[in-house]
Amino acid sequence: MHWHTYLWSGDGQQLKSEAPRRPAPEAGFRTSTMPPMMTGWWLLKPPSLISSTLSAPDETIAWLQSHYEESPPPPVQAEQLPLKARAEYAAEALTGGSDVVWAYWQQEAGPRFVHLAAVCCPNRVWPAIPCPVDEIRGV
Repeated sequence: MHWHTYLWSGDGQQLKSEAPRRPAPEAGFRTSTMPPMMTGWWLLKPPSLISSTLSAPDETIAWLQSHYEESPPPPVQAEQLPLKARAEYAAEALTGGSDVVWAYWQQEAGPRFVHLAAVCCPNRVWPAIPCPVDEIRGV
């Protein structure tokens, strides 16, 4: 078991467009960098969108925390769900083989949205989706 990490940030209003976020070929899903509607669907996206592949929960939490600290939410949001609480939940979820997503508006009055995802692979919710890295290697 390992985790592929993904980072997307941009105009959160773009997320209203669901078509490119669903794995329908005609919708441009594979070419869209936007987060998919279902977390496990990240594994269907091109491997070039993978930020890192990590083999331990603590490494994965460190990745999440690092990117969270680089692009934090506004103080009011950060106080509502402190980083320590996020990390504790992530540790439990990752150890159990689950995905973790930290998604938030970066500006209180602005459109910038940050989406950090750690997707478990193989994915227990989407077991038929192959590892994108193994596909490249021909495994």
